[in-house]
Amino acid sequence: MNIINEILCISESYKAPERMWEIIKLEENERNIFFHQFLETFNYDMSIDWFHSWFQEDHADRSVKKQDFTPMSVGEILAKITAKSENDFQKRYDVCSGTGGLTIAKWNNDLLEKGFMKYRPSQFLYVCEELSERSLPFLLFNFLIRGMNGIVYHGDVLERSYKSIYLIVNEKDDALGFSGFVELKNN
Repeated sequence: MNIINEILCISESYKAPERMWEIIKLEENERNIFFHQFLETFNYDMSIDWFHSWFQEDHADRSVKKQDFTPMSVGEILAKITAKSENDFQKRYDVCSGTGGLTIAKWNNDLLEKGFMKYRPSQFLYVCEELSERSLPFLLFNFLIRGMNGIVYHGDVLERSYKSIYLIVNEKDDALGFSGFVELKNN
């Protein structure tokens, strides 16, 4: 999608991961300008991963890492059939997260089930693990723009070795707010 390249102010898609890192590391008020551009461009529909098709076409490393993306329809089904907890606090886990399509589907389902007026980000913790350095900034972006709370492990899920761990927090616990993040580990 050329529109993503336009918002990121890049001419070619291979520059997108680096540019996305720059954006998510901006000061909050500057970063939020980009968030609002994305929200307007995608008509405030945060129920899907905006990068899914674009990223799969241009960035998935199918030959070396055997990467592929779960179809969005499968993500929606999984979000609906996964167990519900009666607890006030609920944890969600997504291994090999890519840009976060499955997690977004579950987040959206949680939001709809809880009801927008009762949903509080602090009631849910979304935990993701991802190996790809190219998809990582998009995964973090997806957490931040949706105001989610979570932990993202960047590394090898099979060997349980991580390059970095990111803590994502919606400090105001506002369903309409954005989150921030801090890198906890970097080798």
